[in-house]
Amino acid sequence: MKKLMDLSAKVLFAAVIILIAIPYKSISQEINLAAKDTTLLDPKTIDLSEISRKSAELTLATKEIVNQAIENEKLNSLKLNNSEIIHYMDSLLERETYVNMTTLSVRNLNSKLNYWEQNLKTVKGQQSNLAQVFQELNESHLYLKNELELWEKTDELIQGDELAKAVHKHFVENKMIIDTTKTIIDQKSVAILNLLDRITSLEVE
Repeated sequence: MKKLMDLSAKVLFAAVIILIAIPYKSISQEINLAAKDTTLLDPKTIDLSEISRKSAELTLATKEIVNQAIENEKLNSLKLNNSEIIHYMDSLLERETYVNMTTLSVRNLNSKLNYWEQNLKTVKGQQSNLAQVFQELNESHLYLKNELELWEKTDELIQGDELAKAVHKHFVENKMIIDTTKTIIDQKSVAILNLLDRITSLEVE
């Protein structure tokens, strides 16, 4: 009798384990399948019916980006202005190293403080101008980067001989346009960033 009860208990225990395991395994499989399905669904691709229109829009957008980017003449003007401000402020700072602040009156110290606050406004004004230009260039950079990724993913996912060839042709052409535009933008961005580094160092000093 005892053996029968022990056997029944074991059977019951095994049944409970099976009942628990079955739905868990089923749910686990559903989750894995769902996860697998989501990897196949990529919203960041171009609708094939929109390929031609998207190509035309990209061409117009890149032309607009180049036209709106800071001109070389303006960039050179910013470089010159930056150098003049830094040279002038450096000369003032050099002169200040020989001033003994402890010998100055409160009035003279306040006057000197106001003087340097005005100079700081000049530095911050240049810094603000450069930061604005850099922000505009960076927005263009991000747009081009996203567009390139979009076209790359679309090109990778297309299957079929003729269809793949047609899409890849657009991809190659658009990649060339994006790369050319991005090179122009990035060169200007580096130049502005270098100017920002110098004027920011001066601001801190």
